[in-house]
Amino acid sequence: MVKWCFVLATVMVAAGNEKAAKPNLNGTWELDVSKSDFGDMPPPKSVVNVIVHKEPFITVDSTMVVPQGKFSATLKYRTTAAQDANSSYGAAMTTWSKWFGNEFVIEGEIVVKGKWVRFQERWSLSNRGTMLTNKRVIIMPNREVPQTLVFIKKGK
Repeated sequence: MVKWCFVLATVMVAAGNEKAAKPNLNGTWELDVSKSDFGDMPPPKSVVNVIVHKEPFITVDSTMVVPQGKFSATLKYRTTAAQDANSSYGAAMTTWSKWFGNEFVIEGEIVVKGKWVRFQERWSLSNRGTMLTNKRVIIMPNREVPQTLVFIKKGK
C-alpha cells in the first residue's frame, strides 16, 4: 500500500510539473560565436533572433550574416506539437515543436540542394534567463552534425 501511494504521489508531482509555468523566451538574442560549437560546419559571422513568446505561439525573426551575405527569416512555432510550415532563409521547412519539461524542442525537415535534411533543436535558458542555449543536431544523408549555439539576451 505504501509503495502504491509513493507511485501515485510521484505521478501527481510529474503531472503538476508539466503544467508549471514555462520559461519566457521573449527578447532579442545575439549569438555568441566564441561560446558556440558548430561542429565541422563554418560559423556564421553573426545571428540575431528576436523572439516573441505568447503561449502557445513562439515567433522568431532571425537575421544571419555569413560570407555570402545577410539573410532573414521569420519562423513560427506552436508549443503543442502541431505541424507548422516555415521558410528558413528561402527554403521550405516543416517543423513540430513542443515543451519537454523546461526545454523547447523543435524537430524539422528541410530540402537543401535536392536532399532531405532533418534536425532537432533543444532550447533552454540559464544564467537567470540571460543565456539561451540551442543544442542542435543536423542529420544529413551522409552525416550528423551536433552543434551548440549560445545566445546572449540583449537589453531587458
